[in-house]
Amino acid sequence: MESITIPKQKNMYTLSTSKQSVITIPENWERSTTVFTSNDVLSAYEMGKQEGMIVQQNLNQKILIEKITTNLKLATEIAEEFRLLLKGFDTDPHIRLRVNSISSFDVAFVLDEEFYNSDNLDYAHEQAHELRRMHLTDTFSIYLYLFPKTKGLSLSKMDADGFSMHYEPKYTKTTS
Repeated sequence: MESITIPKQKNMYTLSTSKQSVITIPENWERSTTVFTSNDVLSAYEMGKQEGMIVQQNLNQKILIEKITTNLKLATEIAEEFRLLLKGFDTDPHIRLRVNSISSFDVAFVLDEEFYNSDNLDYAHEQAHELRRMHLTDTFSIYLYLFPKTKGLSLSKMDADGFSMHYEPKYTKTTS
């Protein structure tokens, strides 16, 4: 064995220059027969990540569809409730719906001019505001608009403004 002596003040240190070229693993350690390289691990990660993203995307889409379906149902119930209120004043409005987003809806009630010009309009506005306030949450918002049915009103213009869904009552509730 060759050694080098390095003088340091008055003490001497000895360093070995021999190098062991093979690492010997003690007998009580067994090597796994399945060895993964870093490339194998990264490839598996990328595949899993892509599959996970697809699963998450499908889950997100399902959640969004469920939420908009629930919110559309609620918007319909509110429109029906307000329609019944207006029917109590002997007016049958034309109702249009605009979907702004998953959580935001506008409902337009086109009213006879006679009702629109009556004292009952203020009460109807108050009730529309109250319905909006009662149902306003972080995930649902609705505005109820009241328009007069005049000769100049064009339903095709309402379509162009996004009020493209027309409400047709499927049943009639009786009021007590």
